[in-house]
Amino acid sequence: MKLQDSKLILKIELLGKKSSIVVDALIDTGAAYTLIPPRIADLLELELDKEEPYVMLSTASGVIGVTKKIINEIKVNEIVFKNIPAVIHELPEPTPVKILIGMNLLMKTKLTVDGKKKVFNLEDP
Repeated sequence: MKLQDSKLILKIELLGKKSSIVVDALIDTGAAYTLIPPRIADLLELELDKEEPYVMLSTASGVIGVTKKIINEIKVNEIVFKNIPAVIHELPEPTPVKILIGMNLLMKTKLTVDGKKKVFNLEDP
């Protein structure tokens, strides 16, 4: 995958109970959780995380409380991640990518970045 304006952006498929959506996502190693906006969480009919339904996030605007739900599946190329917790929050405009892939998903994979060649790869270890 190629870096886009020095950002790690990739196409992913999010699967919920009855529907799915293909979207661009930004890999954010500074984010503890994967993040999706409320409208996508509603479209996918995601369920609350029963173990931890709400979490506090530190953002540029301060500390906020957000809902945490479970994404049934996230597909990245041929890799399938199941039951991934995600925080539900709208990133401020003019953010071009509305979904962040956080460390809770990245810890399940191998991420390599070649800055000189301007490419990155996500693999199932």
